[in-house]
Amino acid sequence: MIRDLMKFKIDWKLLSLSLGIVVLDQTTKILTKHVMILGHSRKILGNFLRYTYIENTGMAFGIHVGSQLFFAIFSVLASLVIFFYLIRARDEKPIVRFSLALILGGAI
Repeated sequence: MIRDLMKFKIDWKLLSLSLGIVVLDQTTKILTKHVMILGHSRKILGNFLRYTYIENTGMAFGIHVGSQLFFAIFSVLASLVIFFYLIRARDEKPIVRFSLALILGGAI
């Protein structure tokens, strides 16, 4: 398996983008917890766009799937699948690879 991975060139720019998304995501979560009160909003573009502090204890869109262990395992497996597909997707259009890098960053 390691030999199979070694024959694929890793696109470090896309993986750096994914890492940047992880850092940005975690930074905004930490800042939000320390600066805002749960349930409160801040206007960004008047009433058109607001930043609201809520906590999602489930997966995407608040879907609850059972235990935290299942959620953790599912997240790791999904991230690995996206990561390996991103490595193998050298022939895909750049927008597809860019999108996968964003999704990977959000999934971690």
